[in-house]
Amino acid sequence: MNDSVWHNSLGYRGALPEFDKDSGEYRIFMAGGSTVWNGNPPIPELVEKELNQMGYTNVKVFNWGAVASNSGMELSRLTHEIGRYEPDLVVFYNGGNDMTHPFYGDPRPGYPYNFMIFENNPLMLSPQDYPVLPLTLFKYGIIRFLFKGSFSQKFTNLSDLRKETGFDTDPWRDSIAKCYLENLELARVVSNAFGAEFVAILQPLIFFKKNLSDEEKEIGFLESKSHLLYLQRKIRNALSSGGYSFNFIDLSDFFNDYDGTIFVDPVHLTQRGREMISHDICNRLTRLGVLPPNER
Repeated sequence: MNDSVWHNSLGYRGALPEFDKDSGEYRIFMAGGSTVWNGNPPIPELVEKELNQMGYTNVKVFNWGAVASNSGMELSRLTHEIGRYEPDLVVFYNGGNDMTHPFYGDPRPGYPYNFMIFENNPLMLSPQDYPVLPLTLFKYGIIRFLFKGSFSQKFTNLSDLRKETGFDTDPWRDSIAKCYLENLELARVVSNAFGAEFVAILQPLIFFKKNLSDEEKEIGFLESKSHLLYLQRKIRNALSSGGYSFNFIDLSDFFNDYDGTIFVDPVHLTQRGREMISHDICNRLTRLGVLPPNER
């Protein structure tokens, strides 16, 4: 298998740290979704390389990114996995999945993207609730095409969940922002309990970039732009009010004035974009004072 997509025994990219940390070693764990996981090399590897070049030669950065992960899932990984490896700094590079998943998937704030599918898995239903007829009809392509909405409702209960949560309303969006911010605050508490610093980074999204290239204009998904802009404002206002105490780096509109193509879809960057964002992350971490003494 290509080294760029090699996974360790826990399913993460790159090597696992040893349980016994070497004297002087400073461990950074970066958690997030696919934007942390992907890349050649991915953002954590770029951050480690640049920090080493800056003189932080004892710093090692471990990639704890998982595709489709949100802040609640990252909090769980911090609590049950990362803490076992003596972290010195925990960095959550996220926000995109927390904000977009409720709009396109399970609308309940904080829930995994496809949790409604898991809940409605026919294999987990009692015999009397087993949807025999819909499953039989589902094998016919023309029927799936003509009655897509009916199948979605039967297998996911999406419309009912949207009614229950107040989908696409401001109170619903407020709940999404609150859930995200509370997960970050809990992550700070847990990180500190393990003796580590904590930094949350709100990742860039295409919706916050003003100067879209011709290629980026073709990406679509504009129906959620107002939803994302509202959440960006809500998160910023909540943090400026002083109700949270974690270190926060807002990179959501980092590429706001960049004219070239930097996004390949609403959340994922080109490799050049990863390099640019990694460089800025290193500078920001230095200014926050969460890194060990520079050996230069």
